[in-house]
Formats: sequence, C-alpha cells, structure tokens
Amino acid sequence: MRRHRSRMLGWARHFVKQSAAAEDIVQEALLHSYNRLHTLREPEKFVGWLRAIVRNQALMELRRARKEYPVGAAPWNAEESAETFSSLLPSGQDQHGMTAEDPLLAERSWEEIQRLLSRLGDQERRVMYAHALAGLSVPETAEALGMKSGAIYTALSRGRRKLVEVRLDDEIEQYVAARKRRAAACSAEIPSARYHWFAGAYHTMAAMMLETMLASGQRGVSLTDVMGATGQAFRLYAAPRSGLSSVYAYDWGRDAQTGWRHLGFHSSVHGGAGQLLTRPEPLLEAMEQMQASIERGIPVMAWNVASAEFGLISGFDDRRAEWYVTDTTAHRKPLPYRKLGRLHPGAEWFVSIPGTRRPVLPQEMLHQVLLQTVRHAKGEEPAYFDGSPIGLGVYESWRDALRNDENIDMLTVAFHSAYVAEARTHAVHFLEQRLLNGIVGSLCHSAVPALQQALLSYRDTAEAWRQLSRIFPLTQGGRRMEPGPRDRATRLVERACRAEEKAVEALEEASAWLERVQS
Repeated sequence: MRRHRSRMLGWARHFVKQSAAAEDIVQEALLHSYNRLHTLREPEKFVGWLRAIVRNQALMELRRARKEYPVGAAPWNAEESAETFSSLLPSGQDQHGMTAEDPLLAERSWEEIQRLLSRLGDQERRVMYAHALAGLSVPETAEALGMKSGAIYTALSRGRRKLVEVRLDDEIEQYVAARKRRAAACSAEIPSARYHWFAGAYHTMAAMMLETMLASGQRGVSLTDVMGATGQAFRLYAAPRSGLSSVYAYDWGRDAQTGWRHLGFHSSVHGGAGQLLTRPEPLLEAMEQMQASIERGIPVMAWNVASAEFGLISGFDDRRAEWYVTDTTAHRKPLPYRKLGRLHPGAEWFVSIPGTRRPVLPQEMLHQVLLQTVRHAKGEEPAYFDGSPIGLGVYESWRDALRNDENIDMLTVAFHSAYVAEARTHAVHFLEQRLLNGIVGSLCHSAVPALQQALLSYRDTAEAWRQLSRIFPLTQGGRRMEPGPRDRATRLVERACRAEEKAVEALEEASAWLERVQS
C-alpha cells in the first residue's frame, strides 16, 4: 500500500475528477487485490495486474454512478501499459445493440490502440474513448461529453469506418514490406489481358471469365460457352422496384465457382455480392493468391476495379503499390492496393481466382446446367434480396409493376430488355451447339426432342425481349413510360413468360431423361 497507493490514485484520476471518488476506487481495488493475490501467477507483472484492477473498478464505478468522464483524457498512461486490451473491456450491448467492446480494438496493445485512435478527429476520438474504451453506454457518453445521442451514434459510425480504413492500410503496408523482405517478385503483368468487343457488354461476369481464359492461353471457348456454364444464359433476377441493379442481384461467388467448375477449373472466391471489406485477413489472403495467379499468367476477375461492374486485374507492382486493371471502360488502369474493394464508399468487394485445371465431362456439365436452370426457374434457389423473386417469378413482378403504373423509367426497361434478350440468345446457341455436336444424341437420344422444344421456346423468349428493346432503346434515357408503350411492354413480357415456361418444362423433361441414363 505504501509503495503503490499514490500511483493507484493517479490511475483512478484518469477516470474521475473528484478526489473522494478516486479514494473510493483505490480502496475497493486494494481490498480486491488483497483478496485475489493468490491468483497472481507472475509476480514480476504485479504492477500491470494491479493497474488492471484499478481500471476495472473505475469502470464499474462509472457505469454504476454515471459519473462524468473527463473529456479528452486518456483512460490510462500508455507508457505504463503493454497489456492487451481485451481483458479490460466491459462486455454487453446497450439498448440499441451497439457493443462497447469494439472488435476493431479488442486484443490489441494499448500503444497500438492509441496510434489508431490518433488518426481520428478530436470528437470521434473522445467518443471512442468513452464508449469503446470506458464502456459507457451511448446515453452516458452523450451526458459525459455534452452531446446528443444522435451525434454519438454518428461519431461512432464515422470513427469506426475510419479505423477500418486505417487498419486495412497499415496491414497492406506491412504485407508489401514482408514480400520485399523475402525477395518475392515485386511486379508482374499479363499484356494479353484486355477487353474485346466480342465479349459482350451486358453480362460482364461472363465476359471477364472469357477474357481470363483467352489471356491465359485457352482457345476454343466462346461467350456462349461461358454464359451457359455459369447459368447466366438461363437466369432472371429482380431487385426491389425492379431497378437497374437487378442484373447483379445474385450470388456472385456461387455462379463464378459453378462456371469455373463447368469450364474445367478449380477456383477460389473472396468477398461477394453485398459483402463489405472490414477486416485485413481476407484481403491479404486474396492479394497473395492474386499475385501468385498473375505470376502464373492467369488474370483475376474482380468487382468494381474501374467502374461498377466486373473487370480484370492483370498486373501488380509492389514498388508503386498498384494493380493494373481492365474492364469495359478502361485498359491497364492503375488501381492502388488500398483501393481494392474500396474504390467507392460502401461498395461490395469480390475477387474470383481461377486455379488448376480439373477434368469435366461435357454431358455432366450439360446435365448440371439443366438441373440448376429448372431449380432457378421454379424459385428453389435462395434469393439475393429477401422476398425478391427469381426465375419465372420475376415475370410476375414486371407485369405487376407495368400494370400498376409504378415508377419504372424507360432506361430500366431498356437495359433489362437488352440484357435478357442477349442472355436468351446465348441460351438458344448453347442448346443448339449441344444438339449439333451430337453430345446429347450419343448420351440419350430420348432427351433430344425435349431440348429441341426448349431451344424453340427460348428463341421465342429472346425475340419478345428483342422487340421490347426496340420499343425502348438504351438511348431513350430515364424518362417515364407513356400508356401506349407501357401496354405493349406488358404484352411482350407476358409473351416472353409463356415461352419461357414452356422452355423450362422441356428442360425438366430432358433433365429427367439424362438422369435415367446416368443412374
């Protein structure tokens, strides 16, 4: 007590202003430490152990009595602490579900925490000290700092977002430094990786998968092959209010991995639709695999590398900390390492990396595509948006939107018309190729009539969507639809739906025949 009491009072005064309150905290901490002395396993760490007891006692007193937290004061002396932060934080959530024990700060040394928090603005830093470190609830933090609760939530959200950015940037710097220490290749590039006009512009995932294969030396594969292998030739999705984002409202990772598997590749996926980059571990793992793939001469497919669509990453340079990216809008555009998955605030991050080759039988791939198409059309796959239709159910949502005079602009209708017309044209060509090359006939002749019927029905579906795109060409922009074009659009959507329902019935019959042969 003689040796440490004065120091303990100093620690307590970091939390409370009143001397009497600090004395109470120290008294309780002394009693607690005396009663718990037998739990101290490493006597040389007695000072740190004692300091933790004072802090915890002070935090309990603050929460119990709602005493004022000293604005701008650090909870304890950084120079005296080398302990991890996780054992010192209170647990639990306030009534709004916000956790005081922020996972961004847990299990990090106090020196590291101070360095991270120093990158915040003054108000954000004080709020993080009070809520995430001292464990005050949002109302208590607002009272202590003389702010409104809404401002506390805003500061916490903004501060946490900045901490994510800072931590990601720091980890990237350390990753690049580690590569330099182990003498890894500092740069590599695939000059043949580029975007070609024949890759199509609407289905950019399929287009970039095709460009990946071409750049890595694969020949004899077409956009139709990729559209069929991924299932995109046969799919239809919807987002709330049937907006432009509907074309991307699916599980990117699932479709990419399925497509690569059907095309004869193993693959790995990082991130996905709706996923934000908040931790460095998945990013660094992806970066390592991406650089290894580029060194092997295989580019990487990613989302939002130059614009809000899929593109290619075909090179890297550790000295500049840059990727080289290509999509429909740019070629060999530099992208800073720190911007991968963070090119725009709130954007998803996604990387698909093709791996080693795997054997694939054409008839096995065809059967899997048919099965997946039927399940999708019947709505048996999980929807990307809760409650949003997929497959044939999308037609009903479009009919309702058109009939009920909902606010669907002409640009949305024009883009979807072009998008689906292109997809169903690829569906026709995909089935046509499988019928002409004899794969289906040699495997199961009984399935041929059903596939021929599906081909004819998809041809009718594609034609209905093409006519719709002629009524609403993409150059029309975002004007509202007039009653006449709206009525014609409704009839064409109904026609496309009837034709596609017949196509799905035929595919289901063909799939059943193929199932019998394989079993």
